[in-house]
Amino acid sequence: MDIALCPSIRESFGMASLEASAAGCPVIGSRVDGLPETIREGISGITLPYEHDPRRYYGSNIMTQLPELVYDPDTDQLRAPAVIDPQRLADTIGMLATDQQRLDNMRQHAIVHANRFNDLQQYGDQLLGQVRQIMAMHEGQTHHDSAPLTS
Repeated sequence: MDIALCPSIRESFGMASLEASAAGCPVIGSRVDGLPETIREGISGITLPYEHDPRRYYGSNIMTQLPELVYDPDTDQLRAPAVIDPQRLADTIGMLATDQQRLDNMRQHAIVHANRFNDLQQYGDQLLGQVRQIMAMHEGQTHHDSAPLTS
């Protein structure tokens, strides 16, 4: 049984989560910063709230090593760093470990989800579409003193 754990205090994007998903490994991670964007909740993995003061587990000096604020996607606000409740993390691991069908389903969906992030053709098509929109807007405007967008 493989489950990737990302109980991060700070995680700007979640590359480790995507790499685990691409390998068919469901992820249990914290709902912090950009990490939830890499996990389809309940489908390719599970995110847990980060709700405890890190000093409770790591001592008071830990705060000097952490950023002042992190992004909370639940509230769309910045807030002080926190950690996942260790018991909640353990319970979630246990729940997945004892539900083989759910774990197998998450493995399959994790691969599909990760591939959506890694589809370079889709990314290129979207980027090209945006460039064409910008160029069309530029062509629709009359600028006597501006240089053309093409080189």
